[in-house]
Amino acid sequence: MKTDNSKLTAGKIVFTLVYILIFPALLLFLSNDWYWVEGWIFSIWFIILCYSTIIYLYYKDPSLLAERYKLPGTADQKGWDKYVVCGLVIGFTAWIVILPLDAKRFAWTANFPLWLKILGGVELILSFILFFRSYYDNTFLSPLVSIPLFYRVL
Repeated sequence: MKTDNSKLTAGKIVFTLVYILIFPALLLFLSNDWYWVEGWIFSIWFIILCYSTIIYLYYKDPSLLAERYKLPGTADQKGWDKYVVCGLVIGFTAWIVILPLDAKRFAWTANFPLWLKILGGVELILSFILFFRSYYDNTFLSPLVSIPLFYRVL
């Protein structure tokens, strides 16, 4: 089976590489502790998750990768889909900002016990498996909501 990766331009690749690295850098910067072990574990997990998924899609499902690069509101979507995706991005960014401020810089909550941190690390591994499986099992996994043409004909 021949794959068409021509839709993924060099500019998109560079943008993606930088975009993915912004979140871990922001997390560690806001923590004010470059030796924060949990922050590094999460950052490494996040980078590996994102890059491995992109590499997998690039070689195994380039049409899904191209679909995931589409902007909200394009194709056959309702206008409100754009706001839902923007809300998700804002929520994720707020989470990345609040997490290090709470855990390290201002310590708003008490320290978690070691067993709970280990459980969280195990859950990160399990979430990686489930996340990756969602792309492996569902070639229609797109952030854009659309109703295929053949359903509208029926």
